[in-house]
Amino acid sequence: MAIASTSRVAATGRVNRPRKRIAVPVGSVKSAAAKLDPVAARGHALYGYFITDRGFEAADPWRTPGGPMNDFDIVTLALLALGLVAGGLTKGFAGSGLPTVSVASMAVVIDVPTAVALMPIPLLVANTRQAFRGGYMGNALRRFWPLLVCLPFGAVLGVKVLTGVDARSVSGLVGAIVVAFALLGQVRFEWRVSARRDRQLQPLVGLGAGVIGGISSIFAPLIVMHLMSLRLPKDEFVGTVGLAYLVGIVPMIFALVGFGRLGQIEALWGAAAVVPVLAGMFLGERLRGRFSETLFRRCLLVLLLLAGLNLIGQAIA
Repeated sequence: MAIASTSRVAATGRVNRPRKRIAVPVGSVKSAAAKLDPVAARGHALYGYFITDRGFEAADPWRTPGGPMNDFDIVTLALLALGLVAGGLTKGFAGSGLPTVSVASMAVVIDVPTAVALMPIPLLVANTRQAFRGGYMGNALRRFWPLLVCLPFGAVLGVKVLTGVDARSVSGLVGAIVVAFALLGQVRFEWRVSARRDRQLQPLVGLGAGVIGGISSIFAPLIVMHLMSLRLPKDEFVGTVGLAYLVGIVPMIFALVGFGRLGQIEALWGAAAVVPVLAGMFLGERLRGRFSETLFRRCLLVLLLLAGLNLIGQAIA
């Protein structure tokens, strides 16, 4: 595509008006962009470029429908599928950890906002299944309604933060959350929360967990800490966690749509991501009881620490 320069426009006597930027697929301009700026071309290989009077400019990955999802190749898809299977396996084995493991794993090959955009639909399916198993939903609604009421407000606020900061900042935030969650899994909870204190803390826990979840799709840390301090029976704990995640994910999906982060293409990729997630969950449920939970958690800790530190490193570099 030829673009007249400013000097040519001036020579013809026309009014020099600002030109609109046109989104162009990566394949058609990749070589030309590499000549202009090889480093930028490598750094934005999934994003596409804008053609302007000044040449090629790296595009915002969310400016065009589907963003970087338009350019997933076979290798990228295979690595994303492995990350989703790993997250599903963790959830099937331990009852939580799907977004933590999946987002951290996928962020090795794609940017964090794209990884977060892939998660809502798999999370919706996985946690709907978890919330309705065991028959604890009614009791959880009666006991934890203050937490559940505040959770959606926090989720919407978190998505708003996600849309207002750059990808590097999001990478650092998610990396810190992943590292904190990994270390949290190694802590033995000895403190207890009384029934009165529980009711007072629930709104704060719900709001805080919602904000963290809206930014990263990881709702677990505050919710898990609070429920563990109440010493809930294991089955009731798993059912309550599933319900809390479900209550946070639904408004997160609407907020992502409202803020332009979840369109038709993102929804289709998210629906496709359900398959590897469910495959991992079924595998994790089969493996539960056959392998040492302590060994599994230690391996998971190493994986999450490496992935979280990698994200923090990307944000600092």
